[in-house]
Amino acid sequence: MKLKNKRFILYVTKKCPFCIKAKEQLKAKNISFDVISFDKRPKILKEIKEIYDWKTVPMVFERLDNNTYRLIGGYTDLLNYLEHT
Repeated sequence: MKLKNKRFILYVTKKCPFCIKAKEQLKAKNISFDVISFDKRPKILKEIKEIYDWKTVPMVFERLDNNTYRLIGGYTDLLNYLEHT
């Protein structure tokens, strides 16, 4: 499947430089993505980080179908994924 047909969800905070870079990368490649900001919901972000055993933002997920998502990782993981897919 081509990258442009893929969809991503980014869990971010607004001031995170790597969150901004992740969004810029996807925009530059014309890849569809949604952003969920947790600036006003730090407790929920903390819970999601614990569930996925991930410590930083962005948390980048690939949408496989309407109900299934796969954690890609953070910004550098996204770059690696985009480069090798």
